[in-house]
Amino acid sequence: MSDSINSKIEQIQSTLLLLTRHINEMSNQNTINLGNHLMITSLRNGQRIFIDGRDTGSGMNIITDGWIEPSVMKVLQRFFKPNSVFLDIGTNFGFYTMLAGSQIGPNGHVYSFEANPFLIDFIRKSTYVNGIQQRTTVVNKAVSDRAGVAKFGFSYTGIGGGSLAKGTEEGSDNQLIDVPLVSIDSVLPGDIVVECAKLDVEGNEAATLRGMRDVISRSPDIKLVLEFFPSLLAGHGNSDDVLSILESYGLQFWRIGYNGHLEDVTRDDLNSGGDSYIVAARVKPDTSVWLLEKPSFNILTKADNDGWLSAAPGEVISHGPYWFLPAGAYEVEFVGDIKGEVRIAFTREFGFEVSSAVLKENQKTLHVPLMEDARFFEIVLRSGSPSSAVRLNRIEIRDL
Repeated sequence: MSDSINSKIEQIQSTLLLLTRHINEMSNQNTINLGNHLMITSLRNGQRIFIDGRDTGSGMNIITDGWIEPSVMKVLQRFFKPNSVFLDIGTNFGFYTMLAGSQIGPNGHVYSFEANPFLIDFIRKSTYVNGIQQRTTVVNKAVSDRAGVAKFGFSYTGIGGGSLAKGTEEGSDNQLIDVPLVSIDSVLPGDIVVECAKLDVEGNEAATLRGMRDVISRSPDIKLVLEFFPSLLAGHGNSDDVLSILESYGLQFWRIGYNGHLEDVTRDDLNSGGDSYIVAARVKPDTSVWLLEKPSFNILTKADNDGWLSAAPGEVISHGPYWFLPAGAYEVEFVGDIKGEVRIAFTREFGFEVSSAVLKENQKTLHVPLMEDARFFEIVLRSGSPSSAVRLNRIEIRDL
């Protein structure tokens, strides 16, 4: 095929993707005004969230687009594992708390830290309507490295930009309130191991990190996702302090690039560059692959003594996980052993089939051209014959 034809195909694919995104944005505009600035709207994954209609930051983005920070969201989504603990530090209206709550399951837990008391009722309402209130602990305190009380400033038009730094801006349009200070280490039980934490504390990242030394030390696989905005960090000291603290904890860092892929970056690149988001971890995570471990799926049959799962021909062996997947092109790979033939199907919205294939021991992949967001995607394995069986370790979803 000639280069010109390939180029034309790529242009058409890009156009279709753009049109799909516009359609998704329009279809998401399911927002109800409940009066007194209180609004409830839909996220792209089908969850509902309460927003203050005056907010022109993330609140407006959620209402118009159904999400915020799509590249950051894609990274975090790969870190939310069933039965794990997620720290949402600087929760705002609770977008990431809702997303994590839908993936970690009833045996996982979200700790949501939000300094602004005005936002707490929004967060709690949203956890209730999405059925995740039992797996969410909301802490209405500002996170730091010490206990105490400090001034906190915020405006109703930029609620997510509230901060301790703005608490010192006398004569501004900010609402100034006293908030209690707390360290992460003093709040979390001493046996809690954390899989992932998101820090969005408007420049107070260094103090927050100093106050979670113990949590990071006892969490070998922890991944931190942080705002790294040099101008905000300068108001709390030096932006390089954050990187020094991360390195002192044995963590490396990478910048989040387009589509959630991690870019190698130096300290100088970050300190002298513009605003960015970074991931810190002991080992570089592969964010191009989403690992769906066995607990993510509903297994409908008991395994034999050797771990093989089987069912009558045409019957379902496993299905799930009913999570959100943005539009894109993906390769779905079965990781495990297969006897005979097993049919795999990728569906969305509870049964709408997008793609399917027959898997064998030497053929374990399925290509999925997902032209629009899947609010509730499902991967279904069905037995192909009386001798069909699988030993499922995990499913991997890989960006193409």
